[in-house]
Amino acid sequence: MPGVFISYRRDDSAGFAGALERELATRFGPEFVFMDIKDIEGGTDFPVAIDEAIKSSEVVLILTGSRWLDAKDEHGVRRLEKPGDFVRQEIARALKTQARVIPVLLDGTNLPLAEQLPQDLQPLTTRQALELRNSHWDEDMARLLNHVREGMYAASLQEASGKKIELDFNPTPPGHRTVKLLLGVTLAMGLIFVAFGIALLVSQVRFLAGARNTDARIVNLLPERADDGSYTYRPQLEYVTPAGQTVHTPLDTVSNRSAYHVGELVPILFDPDQPEHAIPNTFWSRWLFVVIFGGIGIVVSGSTSIPSVLRAIRRHRIRGLLKKGRPIVTAYHSVEENAAVEVQGLHPFYVITEWRNPVSHELVQFRSPALWQDPRPIASDQLITVVIDPDNFHCYLMDLSFLHGRAAPRVRRL
Repeated sequence: MPGVFISYRRDDSAGFAGALERELATRFGPEFVFMDIKDIEGGTDFPVAIDEAIKSSEVVLILTGSRWLDAKDEHGVRRLEKPGDFVRQEIARALKTQARVIPVLLDGTNLPLAEQLPQDLQPLTTRQALELRNSHWDEDMARLLNHVREGMYAASLQEASGKKIELDFNPTPPGHRTVKLLLGVTLAMGLIFVAFGIALLVSQVRFLAGARNTDARIVNLLPERADDGSYTYRPQLEYVTPAGQTVHTPLDTVSNRSAYHVGELVPILFDPDQPEHAIPNTFWSRWLFVVIFGGIGIVVSGSTSIPSVLRAIRRHRIRGLLKKGRPIVTAYHSVEENAAVEVQGLHPFYVITEWRNPVSHELVQFRSPALWQDPRPIASDQLITVVIDPDNFHCYLMDLSFLHGRAAPRVRRL
């Protein structure tokens, strides 16, 4: 289907029209440029062909030369005043479409005033006009081509904006939910450890706030048999409180026989209200379990939070793209396997698709997220939807619903 329609009057600007058609065909391809003398086959209903061409065009160029406004028929009637004049019909139809209509002023021609035109052509005078001069052909042509590209792209996006992304559009690789569940469970465990570490910290701070220190004598080593048949020993302490009470109590910690000796004096902290509650007065005796539970909890929850934050950023990006993005249909190209990365004997796979930019006609490639199962048996010969950011083709989402056991969404070509 043509992208650019050239409207001109043969006895006014045929030379310019031919040169312009060749320039546009070189840049965009001949199938994207419509000019009546070349593109209407013999026997075709001329008005119908012109009407269909204009409806399917994104840009309509109105070439206006020195004789365009005042051209007359054999009876001396100005052609633009005749309702059946083909140039008038072309312009009137174009002004009713979504196409970008650009008056092209040839070699210094001025844009007509509104009162010089029939009523249905008067909106033409509000459109931005461009010059095309033989003496500045390259400069003027470059400017015109930029406007044509912008018009084609804007029309393509306008067409896509009315298309809805199918409900089964899914940019999430298979197995993502399992990973999400594992991350959630791990994060919950880490937070539980952190909470338990905080509870131990609060309890220990309260104990230390009212604890008293003294020296206790080891009076016995109580043996305890381990599961492997070996023995550990729990020291039994004897000390006298400031109130004169003699207390016998075992320590909460156990060790090998050589760590303590009967008769050895050990500095301890004890609770005056509960003298049986005593611990050695060392850093690790005071803070060991706080460090273990709090440290493990912080490490686990912290390391799990990083991918959670990255996932949250990705979810935000997905929502933004699904809101403002444009769906395009891309063709399967290949599957790449990254042999440099290995997890449990598996290498990640990436689905590569291609799409031709309707403006530049360049091929653009898109890559899926990492997949841990070979998608080739399913992905081959697929037409895969990609939602793109119109302002940045590097920001996109690929529909992976075909990997989830569902048919590819029904979308039309952009």
